[in-house]
Amino acid sequence: MSRIACRCGYVLVVEDEAMGQPVACPNCGAPLVADDERGPERGPERGPEPAVPLQGTARLTHTVPVPPGRPAHEGARPEPSGQGPRKPQSGTGRPRPWPIAAAAVVVVVAAVLVVLRPWERPPAGEKKEVKGTAWRTEELPSPLAATPPTTPARPADPAAQPPSLPPAQPAKEPSPLPPFPPPTKIPAQPDVPEAPKADPAAAETAFRRGEAAFENGRYGEAIEAYGEAIRLNPKHAPAHTWRGRAYLLTAKYPEAIADYDQAIALDPKGQVFKYRNRAEAHWNSGSREAAAADFRKVLDLCEQECERDPKAAGPANRLAWTLATLPVAELRDGRRAVQLATAACQQTAFESYEYVGTLAAACAEAGDFPAAIKWSQQAIDRAPEARRPALTKELEAYRAGKPWRDPPQS
Repeated sequence: MSRIACRCGYVLVVEDEAMGQPVACPNCGAPLVADDERGPERGPERGPEPAVPLQGTARLTHTVPVPPGRPAHEGARPEPSGQGPRKPQSGTGRPRPWPIAAAAVVVVVAAVLVVLRPWERPPAGEKKEVKGTAWRTEELPSPLAATPPTTPARPADPAAQPPSLPPAQPAKEPSPLPPFPPPTKIPAQPDVPEAPKADPAAAETAFRRGEAAFENGRYGEAIEAYGEAIRLNPKHAPAHTWRGRAYLLTAKYPEAIADYDQAIALDPKGQVFKYRNRAEAHWNSGSREAAAADFRKVLDLCEQECERDPKAAGPANRLAWTLATLPVAELRDGRRAVQLATAACQQTAFESYEYVGTLAAACAEAGDFPAAIKWSQQAIDRAPEARRPALTKELEAYRAGKPWRDPPQS
């Protein structure tokens, strides 16, 4: 099989037996000659070869035999100049017109868009006249706002009147919102003075000044001096102890308890005096259970002192006074108090007014009020002037047949 290209753009397929014989193009009707040397040729009306590419194939209906052994020609030989191409005839091989039709449709659509300009159309319901166009928008009624057709009112029937409706209540005005509260003003923090530096020497000087004021009964001045000593040396245990005693004598029991708490924590010495004064502060403030616990602690400490030094007068005197004057009944023991107080007085030859006063309190607790009155009077005679008023109160209690209690019972 061989192919022969016509000038009209069609390619014809011929058999090898038809090579060298004239053939007519089924598209344009031009005569062709299948020649392996010259290629396909047309008749007398030959012209230049068309510049368009080959656009299809057509089967040859009239073929002639081609001598065997001759090669097939793929293309047509150019035609001599001076002869134009023949116009294609109508038939099955005519070129398709769809590109031209598509281009025409595009041109028409573009023209319509340019004329109508739909992108400039105003929203629904708005009147606007567009220049260069032949249409104008009109305001159309909204379907939601359409009013139903009105029906003619029927004449009122006087026999059947509808029930009267209550009058419409006026709409209540919304209550005004409460005003915003004014901004809270934060008070300015006062300048906190810097804590004074520890000065043990100055603290000791202030403590001595407080002792002098305490001995003269100026308890307010003593409290200030002890406070200055504590500010200069917060770990000054004696200042806490004696300021607590000054608070106790001025009936400031919470302050006294706080000072004795600090004194007990700072210094293990002198615990009997501290616990007894704190117990007195608890008792006078109404905390009887806390006072009883401190009184038991005092009694235990006195017992330990006597066990460590049985012949010492001081521990024996403190234990005797505790057993004779505690306000808790189950902790008192009058007979043992008399024994201990007598031993302490014998060791000092009855020269100490404090030990003699303890013996008087022990005799009163044991029920021997004549002996209590005797020893109490001797204690007053030997005591300094500052201590006589307190000892006089004890003597009056013995004369009234009452034992002495420390702290005194109200």
